[in-house]
Amino acid sequence: MAITINNGIIRGNVTSTDGLGNNSGTIDMRDGTIYGNVSISRGTMHNGTIIGRVIIYGFGFNKDNIFTMNGGIIKDSDGNGVSVADQVADITFIMNGGTISGHRGVGVSNNGYKSIFIMNGGTITENSGGGVSNNGKVMTRDGQTYNSFTMNDGEIYGNTTSGGGGGVNTSSNFTMKGGKIYNNTANASGGGLNHTGGTFTFDGGWIFNNKASNGNDISIGQIGIFNNNVFDNNIGAIGSPPPDFTK
Repeated sequence: MAITINNGIIRGNVTSTDGLGNNSGTIDMRDGTIYGNVSISRGTMHNGTIIGRVIIYGFGFNKDNIFTMNGGIIKDSDGNGVSVADQVADITFIMNGGTISGHRGVGVSNNGYKSIFIMNGGTITENSGGGVSNNGKVMTRDGQTYNSFTMNDGEIYGNTTSGGGGGVNTSSNFTMKGGKIYNNTANASGGGLNHTGGTFTFDGGWIFNNKASNGNDISIGQIGIFNNNVFDNNIGAIGSPPPDFTK
């Protein structure tokens, strides 16, 4: 089933199915407000507001389970903002713009069996379980690496967590090519980044001005690859040229 929302208000949870009880329907949200959680397998959010969480499911072995966020706001749920999680299907969440904020859990949970999160823009901010959790098992099939997070642009800032990784907490592959991770706080290691597994590749962008109560502001415990950039753990910053801390 396909759901198109051009405007208006929906109160209550929204599930788009294929008519067989599977959460494999689509949503096309252009404006309006949803007060409740949304469960889908594919679709696009252009604008509007979801006050709740978005859960992206897969169905079977399809590879077209893709949810794209071009704009709008997903905010204020009691759990995670966007959850990319399934045990069978390939799932991809593409964030080109918009804001994910105010969730009691993590902003984006990319912890599925074969899940991919690509951030090209937008902001992930003020979530109390951290900005991004990227902790699925790394696997490769048909040349595609799953359970990976690629940050090309955008900002992850102002998030907190009682554990490690206020900005990004990852035990899977994380590639950063642009964007900013800053002003995040963790009670354990890695105020900005807590990397405990997989490979962290840094090709561009900035990580700076994050705080950790017990440990390094940037914690890299496994493989780290730095290409033509500066990692200064004395001030907890990665980037070239060094970031302007006055901004």
